[in-house]
Amino acid sequence: MDPSQSIRIIGFILGRIRDEVPHGLKVVLAHQGTQDFLGPKLGLSSTIFCKFADVCIDLDDGLTASPDHLLPDGHWSASGHLAVAQNLLKALQD
Repeated sequence: MDPSQSIRIIGFILGRIRDEVPHGLKVVLAHQGTQDFLGPKLGLSSTIFCKFADVCIDLDDGLTASPDHLLPDGHWSASGHLAVAQNLLKALQD
């Protein structure tokens, strides 16, 4: 696995999405897990892909606010889904 190649591929895909979205529509990007991966492992900001979005939402803080938000396998629990929905709603209303 080459993280820099993966980052280039993700950037390419997000750039294409950005380019192909009709004028007047907003691109919303919500991301999770980037703080723990990009910063410590690659020295990159978790906002690296936000340049492709009109609204960029980092879900990490909301999901780590309570240990009950994530299941042992890393998936969202019911309270985690609620936390994500609340974060998304708040970001979209701002």
